Amino acid sequence: MLSKQAISSIAIFKDLTTKQLTYLQKIAKIHHYKKGALFFNSSQFPKKFFYILTGAVKLFRESLDGSEVIISILDNRHYFAESFIFSTAETPYQAKTLVPTQLITLPIKGVKKIIYENSQIALMLLKDSFKVRQQLIQENEHLIIQTADQRIGYFLLKICNSKNKKNVQLRLPYEKNILASRLGMKAETFSRALLKLSKRCHIQLKGNLLFISNIEEIKLYVCQKCSQRFPSVGAISKI
Repeated sequence: MLSKQAISSIAIFKDLTTKQLTYLQKIAKIHHYKKGALFFNSSQFPKKFFYILTGAVKLFRESLDGSEVIISILDNRHYFAESFIFSTAETPYQAKTLVPTQLITLPIKGVKKIIYENSQIALMLLKDSFKVRQQLIQENEHLIIQTADQRIGYFLLKICNSKNKKNVQLRLPYEKNILASRLGMKAETFSRALLKLSKRCHIQLKGNLLFISNIEEIKLYVCQKCSQRFPSVGAISKI
């Protein structure tokens, strides 16, 4: 059985009462998946709320021509399938692990019960939904006004957790074909654009390792046409 601490680590449940945490603790389950496990398809699997304890998951769908379209990539401390709380309609995506992953699942009925008791959770869900909407608007803007290498540069800024501005070492977290799809380009375009960005912003490339001489140089190049400064208002860590 999961601990109450594990349940309360989910941001939307952090202010629940001991009784409510105990209830969720009883109905929660933990799952361990290897890399590449397809574990969610809304037309085949029971409707549940998913929370990523550790690891990373890609949400994707297939287009009419059979190609894969990545909707989002989520890492630890993110949740998904929350739309089942408000609608019984199927979600238009599947989910697959990108690395070994631990997930917490909660039956949607149980989550609804807690929401009825604590309206603050619904407000937090709405707030998160607004952030996602703002991110989608910004991504659409980037597709229109930014070049491929600028979109890669923006992604690097988002995943860079270093407080240092100079001589930063960064590792690409996922395979290049996955990143390319998420950023709206082909894998070969991604490789060419990354090389172009590296030359323009003085980045050394060694496989999946990047050595960035000056973060501010990327920021100036990437954000020169954006309507918002980096980090953007409402920006979240989903990619």
